[in-house]
Amino acid sequence: MPVRKASHCLTKKVLESASLPQIRKYSKGAELLALHVGAEEGGDGGPIDVQTDAGTTTLLVTHDQEEALTIADRIGVMYDGRIEQLDTPEAIYRRPASAFVSEFVGVTNRIPVVLDGNRIRVFGRNLGIDNLAAAGSSGPSLEALIRPADLALSHDSAGSALVTSLVLRGAITSVNVRSEEPDQALRIDMPAHDAVSFTVGHRVVITPRRDTTLVGNSNAALEEEDAA
Repeated sequence: MPVRKASHCLTKKVLESASLPQIRKYSKGAELLALHVGAEEGGDGGPIDVQTDAGTTTLLVTHDQEEALTIADRIGVMYDGRIEQLDTPEAIYRRPASAFVSEFVGVTNRIPVVLDGNRIRVFGRNLGIDNLAAAGSSGPSLEALIRPADLALSHDSAGSALVTSLVLRGAITSVNVRSEEPDQALRIDMPAHDAVSFTVGHRVVITPRRDTTLVGNSNAALEEEDAA
């Protein structure tokens, strides 16, 4: 499967006070999120805003990624009993520190690649590797880990990928394609108004948007999936 989401525990922290005058523990994070979002939509400050203004530190343990990304100031992603990355929500999502974090928070396309020195080639582009040490130990099972929003599509009747479906997600549309080289299904996210020009059955060209990417080991991903 080229697109995977891991199922390990996520720890979320809201840290606003260096002195930590008081700490509150919530056992029902979903209720806290619902209260906060409801208040925000009504124009009032939610419970998280109130706690921030009061200098209260809130620690919330959750498996819900949307919940963590929505109301956290800092997120700690845990794997195998240790914190894999502790950072802001934006950094966790856009600049994951490891292959595990990349797959745990959000959706990731796994694309088989071959290491060439300290770079890899993905859909015609030579990309740098953010976690080069991991690349050296992955051997022939090396895969590029690329977010759906970090791939671009362009129309080309001779393109090597075929649009298979479109999924509207509000302001964003996921365009699902089948590439020929490598032969696999991929998801590309784009603004909904841009996606209207793509239709099922049309051929397209896929291009990475970024100059660098994380890489992972396909065998390790399968082992994690089996253990979940």
